[in-house]
Amino acid sequence: MLIEVEKQAFDNLVKKVDELHDGWLAKKNQEPPEAEWVDSNTVIQMLGISKRTLQKFRDLGKIEFSKVSNKLIFYRKKSVEQLLNRNVFKSY
Repeated sequence: MLIEVEKQAFDNLVKKVDELHDGWLAKKNQEPPEAEWVDSNTVIQMLGISKRTLQKFRDLGKIEFSKVSNKLIFYRKKSVEQLLNRNVFKSY
């Protein structure tokens, strides 16, 4: 079986396939985006605090969180950074 295609149509098809392949390679090589939400253990490690202190921060409204269940709580990474930035002291 032989299929004839005009050279211009074939060249356009090859060009489109190359563009798709290049786009796929670029996307594949990108680093995954940083997570917007992190779990309690990650926040505890980031801040060097205890679970009880993290609970106190939630109770006092010092940090935003999302409570999925009683034991599953997530925090916005941006909120953790804001907590750190609010408590910066200039050196003397």
